[in-house]
Amino acid sequence: MSLPPPAAVLPIKCLVVGASFEGLIAAYLLHRDGHQVVVLDKGSEDRPVFERGIRSPPNVARLLNLLPNIHDEVRQRTAPGLEFMEGRSMRTIGKTVFFSSVMDDLGSNFYMASHVNIMRYLRGICREAQIDLRYNEEVVKLSSTASGNPVLHLKSGCKIEGDLVIGADGLRGVTRSFVPLHPPQEQNESEDEDDYESSDDEEQEEDPLVRLNKLGVRALLGATFAIRPSDMRENPRVAPILEGDEIKVWMESNMAGLSSLYDADAYVLTLGKVLTEDYVDTGADILDEIKDTLDDYHPAVRELVHMSYAYRKELQRMPESLTLIDKTQKVVLLGNAAFCAPWAGAYSDCIAFESAFTLARLLSRLQTRKALPVLMDGFQKIRTFRNMQTLDSEISGIRLLALPLGPYRDGRDQALGRSLDQEGDETAEIWGKTLIQFDYDALDAADEWWLEWGKFLV
Repeated sequence: MSLPPPAAVLPIKCLVVGASFEGLIAAYLLHRDGHQVVVLDKGSEDRPVFERGIRSPPNVARLLNLLPNIHDEVRQRTAPGLEFMEGRSMRTIGKTVFFSSVMDDLGSNFYMASHVNIMRYLRGICREAQIDLRYNEEVVKLSSTASGNPVLHLKSGCKIEGDLVIGADGLRGVTRSFVPLHPPQEQNESEDEDDYESSDDEEQEEDPLVRLNKLGVRALLGATFAIRPSDMRENPRVAPILEGDEIKVWMESNMAGLSSLYDADAYVLTLGKVLTEDYVDTGADILDEIKDTLDDYHPAVRELVHMSYAYRKELQRMPESLTLIDKTQKVVLLGNAAFCAPWAGAYSDCIAFESAFTLARLLSRLQTRKALPVLMDGFQKIRTFRNMQTLDSEISGIRLLALPLGPYRDGRDQALGRSLDQEGDETAEIWGKTLIQFDYDALDAADEWWLEWGKFLV
């Protein structure tokens, strides 16, 4: 059970760079806890937003349920499970059912919603809370005052000073450049902190950067396609793809993906593949780049791709660093600014949502200025473990779904095709891996770190 936040919080000025969903959630939670918040975004508020789906498994849905009136304001669909599809034949290989009794124990269903609707809702609750949202404000540089406070320099020539900069501007955002490749050294050399650095549990854990390198992945390449459901219904070859409420998991040689109806007006398909060598961007259209692998799919899937009213290339290179905070411990990164969340995986939005709630939960413990670096160090430790856990799970899953023809793929299909019942051994094995993700609680992780370490270090 999560600990309640303390009655008194030392308010600080938080500068959030990027009005992404993780940026807006962090802004709302921090403002609610008494901090002063300014959100800066280089784009306009009414700029066109590419439609994509937001997947909210129980570990994320439980967090979103804490936001005001979200189920009243956002149309969310419930996913009853996963349907595994062979790409070349569109044949159903098997299904994984999200049993209601298990989901009840987890505290939430698996929800899906339109990205456009989620963003509209988050902007609305921030406006209602009178949070200072500043669009068309591009950050170009970071400096510090004599006292060590961070100062953001805007393209307009203005400067804004705060106590903490929160980077929520994506993998290619400017805040990533404010954080070094190597984590900052601990400044507090107390005996307690030395113990913290050399705990037996952490020494037994494999170094996360070593784990990252062992994955052998250099990048993920693919595309997201947005299709109008009305167009799909009018096409008899494509219409069967709309059947069923499950999330369709597309499996084919060297490229896998997901598709689902996220909203009455939004059907979204993502396809991607794992690259084990450095990717050289030639500027070619993504449809040309993935043509060879897309040709392995059923003609109806290829037709669905070409029916899309919008699509975009998705390229994610593996991070060079797992560092989430700068050397002054006054800049912290959230979501994709901090780490690669595979968009072709089932948990693509988890890293962003969880990191926003974790950061806000830690800062709800802030009662003295000297505690801020300690809390930032806690964020680094909590999220490094969780980020790698999620990435490892996602990469393993994508590789399994994209097996080429052969005995390993046949074995996978046989396992997925077994009839699953709630008490069966096969179900237990599948759920055992899934529950690691579904059962994670970002608030509990922050509170456990506080009870074990944080309160003794401040």
